[in-house]
Amino acid sequence: MSCGECQPNLDDIEIPSITLTVLEEEENYTETLITLEFEDTIIEGIIAETLLFHYEEFSEKTNRTVDFAFIEITIEESFIAFYTMNYFIIHKINKAFQQINYQENKYRKRDGEYFKKL
Repeated sequence: MSCGECQPNLDDIEIPSITLTVLEEEENYTETLITLEFEDTIIEGIIAETLLFHYEEFSEKTNRTVDFAFIEITIEESFIAFYTMNYFIIHKINKAFQQINYQENKYRKRDGEYFKKL
């Protein structure tokens, strides 16, 4: 048997269709209907997300965002609930900032001696 025989035929693989529909949306709460269709089977569920905490900080060099949320997922007779925290930092880079990085990195260690990069 060759490896070609072990590989599934991609024409035989059916990709499920996933549809998301927002049912309710408020400032700190979103409820979404998720519908999965696969081989003539339809599965529906509800995703409810409650934003418990949100923080934003903006400066000249960075933007910071923190979100803390409670998420509930119900699919048919199954239920799961969990908390999630997302922390994002976006660094703004400009020419002056790049120059500072170059000045800090122009010295390198080699064989126990420091030498200046030319």
